[in-house]
Amino acid sequence: MAWGDGQDGRLGNGSIKSSPVPVKVSGITNAVAISCGYYGGTAELADGSLWAWGMAWSGMLGNGEDPIDGTDVSGSRKYSSVPVRVKSISHPLSFSGNHVTHFALMANGDVLGWGDARLGGIATKSTEYALTPMKLAGLHDVVAVQSGNMTGFALQKDGTVMGWGTDVVKDGLYKNSYTPVRVASLGSLAPQDCAVR
Repeated sequence: MAWGDGQDGRLGNGSIKSSPVPVKVSGITNAVAISCGYYGGTAELADGSLWAWGMAWSGMLGNGEDPIDGTDVSGSRKYSSVPVRVKSISHPLSFSGNHVTHFALMANGDVLGWGDARLGGIATKSTEYALTPMKLAGLHDVVAVQSGNMTGFALQKDGTVMGWGTDVVKDGLYKNSYTPVRVASLGSLAPQDCAVR
């Protein structure tokens, strides 16, 4: 179920109208996990498949294309008002989406990312969008992953937190990073969780 702002198909019910009460997300009947971001949502079904809906203009749906469901009032942003299947993802341990970057943690410890790759958003120097999930290099034994606004963070088994994208803290300074770097000085917080600024 979803409710709130329906712009850009964010509720996934085939409409762009807002709803103050919960509405059913189209085609999602056996979800086992969900994640919501600023522009839409993602759900894992019992069969391990991952489905996404909402804004699609930077590959945020991970389905390999920009669906022509419609555009927003500016005419510049495509969206899907019903769920579409995210490619190359099956049985993720967890997944996270925020603004324009999305990540999935796989059983082997790999992190897959899709969406806006500019400014290192999915740990690559690409100036384009990743329309389908791609493996992030420079990470090992990841146990948790969290998406931010064109940034991401991963908690590794040894307690270190790695970050990439815009405004990552390295050596006490904020700057963009196109590869995962160790987040500075978390101290006792590092083994417990990873978070976005």
